[in-house]
Amino acid sequence: MGRMTEDEMSRILKLAEVLGKRVIGQEEAVQAVANAIRNHRAGLSEEKKPIGAFLFLGSSGVGKTELAKALAEEIFHSEKNLIRLDMVEYQEAHSISRLIGPPPGYMGNDEGGQLTEAMLDEGHLTDTKNVRVDFTNTIIIMTSNIGQQFILEGYREARAKAEGVIFEPLTDTAMRGVLDLMFVHLTKELEKKGIKLQVADSAKTFILERAWSHKFGGRRMAKYIEKYITAKIAPLLLSAKLKRGHIAQLKRAQNQPNQLNLIICEEDGNGQCKPGTKHGRVLVVQAAKAAIAEGEEEDPLI
Repeated sequence: MGRMTEDEMSRILKLAEVLGKRVIGQEEAVQAVANAIRNHRAGLSEEKKPIGAFLFLGSSGVGKTELAKALAEEIFHSEKNLIRLDMVEYQEAHSISRLIGPPPGYMGNDEGGQLTEAMLDEGHLTDTKNVRVDFTNTIIIMTSNIGQQFILEGYREARAKAEGVIFEPLTDTAMRGVLDLMFVHLTKELEKKGIKLQVADSAKTFILERAWSHKFGGRRMAKYIEKYITAKIAPLLLSAKLKRGHIAQLKRAQNQPNQLNLIICEEDGNGQCKPGTKHGRVLVVQAAKAAIAEGEEEDPLI
């Protein structure tokens, strides 16, 4: 293990705290990942293996991908250093054999998979051109939306080589925290244009009532915001109806609880609307609370 700078040491020691600010409601999963990374950086794990090898297990939209992105940002300084492989492309036996080994009846079927054996155990892979690729400075993450009731039965080989990290279903409180994070990006983008976005608690409750689902998790809320809020703000920016010096307030209509409005006004310099400068209301969405069956295959709103 090479010597760490004070900055690197500080980042590793505070890793769980930093990751926890991005991945809401998954304290145990975040701590498990942070512990494994710290163990490696402290020189307490095998140097020939990757920095970390994890099997993220949990339903869709609970933070598995977000934790992977956060790790890339904190350990490798950019989310761009996250390389994703869609395993749908490896459904056929002839294509997946390079990852998990050839099927029974083929020569070498008892040798195990090249991915799990070489990459996770030995920290390297050799391609078909005999080029050896070093994986000792990487973090390997496998994800699955397998139900927790099946965790002990399946994935035995992968769990033996990678640390299993279970992501719990998100609570209502956690989802409100996730919703706050979802508005951070939009708020920052508008701030660059000199515009303040203010999202009232009533608006957050409105969105949670219509977009929060245990089945679809945070992804459904992200799509809801993009479809009903971002899509309304974009034309206002292009037409200069929303511009520098303005405040955009997202509120639930007082007399119409099934309506969400965007109120635009000029800022008074203290983060408040200047009296007499409201430019009217833009109807963002008008919809009754959707009743979503947890067993539905399709999302009726998205």
